Amino acid sequence: LERQHGGKLERAVDLRTADAAHLPFDDATFDVVVSTNAFEHIEDLDGAAGEVARVLKPGGLAHIDIHLFTSLSGGHHLEWTWPERDQARTVPPWDHLRANRYAVDYYLNKKRWSDYRACFERHLSVVAWLPGRREGERYLTLALRAELAAYSDDELLTRNVVVVARC
Repeated sequence: LERQHGGKLERAVDLRTADAAHLPFDDATFDVVVSTNAFEHIEDLDGAAGEVARVLKPGGLAHIDIHLFTSLSGGHHLEWTWPERDQARTVPPWDHLRANRYAVDYYLNKKRWSDYRACFERHLSVVAWLPGRREGERYLTLALRAELAAYSDDELLTRNVVVVARC
């Protein structure tokens, strides 16, 4: 961090690497827990959500932003990072939900937003469930819609969801 910052950090930073399902903190340590674009990479969702609840102080707040796998960019193909940009692409839209010919080489848990919602509701009191911006409507043709009939339009077109919850 100091190298990236270009000099000595003004405050001490406690930087740790840990398993989200086994956090190295005491119970009721934090007033706030924030996670951005990490939960889609976590295999043990119940363990991680339980740990968020455990490390939050009573009344503490969690703000969890999840990049949804079912979204156009949810397969994490670099070509689809920003679907609204006009660019040449070799990966077909929603390939990760279809033939998956262009699989990425890192872990994605492939959960749907209903899976996340159920998980967080088991461990925390969900205050808000905030769908993020929509993406890819111009790519969702009638033929693709029929092929992906197992998914709702909201699942296919919503990039992320923010879960706001209290302990």
